[in-house]
Amino acid sequence: LIRSASEKGRNSEAMEILGEALDNDNADTLVLNTGINAQRYTKNWRMALRLFRTMPDIGVKRDIITYNTLASVLTRSGQWSKALQLIEYLERRATNEQGAASTATATA
Repeated sequence: LIRSASEKGRNSEAMEILGEALDNDNADTLVLNTGINAQRYTKNWRMALRLFRTMPDIGVKRDIITYNTLASVLTRSGQWSKALQLIEYLERRATNEQGAASTATATA
């Protein structure tokens, strides 16, 4: 429903549906990824970033789709430096995870 409304240019309706899901504790990764993606149509990168930052606070896990979707919204909105910061963050995170896995394997 969120995607359908936003694709038809009814972003306020899409955000209302998302708000209801959040209010009823029915928001999961898919729902929030869809909410972030909905911001592509209005180039509302601030709302996309707000939704992204909210996820851990409400116990919703981010996945690779979350990061890709946010990067898409940021680039389509002309926020290249923010998109680049996101990519750099992911690269650092991947490097840290690889290092931790190597250490765990070496000590096992």
